Amino acid sequence: VGRMKLIVGVTLFFVANNRLYRSVVGGAAEEIGGSFGGFRVTQSTNGTVLYSGEWGGDLRMIPAGGRSAEPVVMRGDDGTNLAATYPQFLPDGRRFLFLSVSRSQVFVGDIESRTGKLLVDIASPAEYANGYLLYGKAGLLMAQRFDPTTLALQGEPRQVVSGLGINASTFVEWSFSSSSVGHLVYWGGYSTP
Repeated sequence: VGRMKLIVGVTLFFVANNRLYRSVVGGAAEEIGGSFGGFRVTQSTNGTVLYSGEWGGDLRMIPAGGRSAEPVVMRGDDGTNLAATYPQFLPDGRRFLFLSVSRSQVFVGDIESRTGKLLVDIASPAEYANGYLLYGKAGLLMAQRFDPTTLALQGEPRQVVSGLGINASTFVEWSFSSSSVGHLVYWGGYSTP
């Protein structure tokens, strides 16, 4: 079994043999979405699943209750493909954070319009937790107040931890995860391909 991500304590997503599986805790696992070469799985409040495809590729979406994935191409204001990865749904279940590989910036995407709005000029995955936007910067985990309704950042970013791990193949600080109840885990090492 490869990477795992627990969503809302009810559904477990996991990867085995490059295939994405979903299991309601205590139930049988079912394959969903087909081949998985990505980095993060996120589920909206309505059950829609969004995950990264290959590095630099497009996102994939599985509608609520579905088992087949469809590509999600996120476009910038100028219409160019943002090459989205590392998605995380915001509380409204429609908008989500993602890292644009082509621009090395964090955007807020809209699943309906398939457009992205620049949020932070930093090359790191980002997560929303308890009123804060979390992201990596030069080996530091940073937190900045963020309103998920207005999509507005507030105040200056603050350091949460130092020594945040980095992926040597992509050079992106990626090794942290947060929860809506205030838990935070991170890795402080250096990964090689």
